[in-house]
This record gives sequence, structure tokens and C-alpha cells, in this order.
Amino acid sequence: MSQPQQQQQPEPIVCDEDQQPVRQYGGIEGPNSKYVKLVSSDEHEFIIKRELALTSGTIRSMLSGPGVYQENETNVVYFREIPSHVLQKVCQYFAYRVRYEHATNEIPQFEIEPELALELLMAANFLDC
Repeated sequence: MSQPQQQQQPEPIVCDEDQQPVRQYGGIEGPNSKYVKLVSSDEHEFIIKRELALTSGTIRSMLSGPGVYQENETNVVYFREIPSHVLQKVCQYFAYRVRYEHATNEIPQFEIEPELALELLMAANFLDC
């Protein structure tokens, strides 16, 4: 005998001021969004969990300041000096740091390619992470 299938609840439709449906992708809008978008100097976009991005003191200030930064409203942070190959590694580090922040067992080493080390050091210094 098969079990009855559960019906999935439809996602609520969000409308703009003219009552027109608005698509929302990944919960990136609003001060309590689940995700933020980081944009590299070569215009690659990285959508990551807000929790991971807040690993950076600089990003935390931009996203939680009292309306001083545009990023606080849009949840999009542009990095004019950080290319995508570096920002990708930064995002990986954010995930690594959050994952092992309260680890009680042995923490694996975070691998950094030698040719990336200097650029990554400069980005980490700027991002305060």
C-alpha cells in the first residue's frame, strides 16, 4: 500500500507596489536576506550565505551599518580590486572558517596555491578576515 503524497505548499507570490508579481531569487533582498552577492573586479558574481560573508569584518560593516553603505540595502558588494580567482578562494575560506569555527577535532589545513598567496593576503587584509 502506498502512502499518500504530501502536497507542497506553493511559494507565496511577492508583488510590487502596482500588485505585479515580482520574482525573488535566493532570498537576496532585504536586511534579513539569507544570501548576499559578491561581485569581483572582473564582474563575476558569487552568491553566498550571509552567515559566511559576515566572516569578513569589512563586509559585516557594509551590510549591517546604519544605512551608510548602499550594500546595506541591496545585499550586493562590489570589489573593484579583487579579481574572481581571488574572490572565489575568499568565499571558500569563509565556508571553511564557519565550518570549523567551533570544531573540537583536528582541523584540516586550508590549502592556498603559492601563486595566489600574495593576492589572497592583500584581499584578506582588506576584508579583515
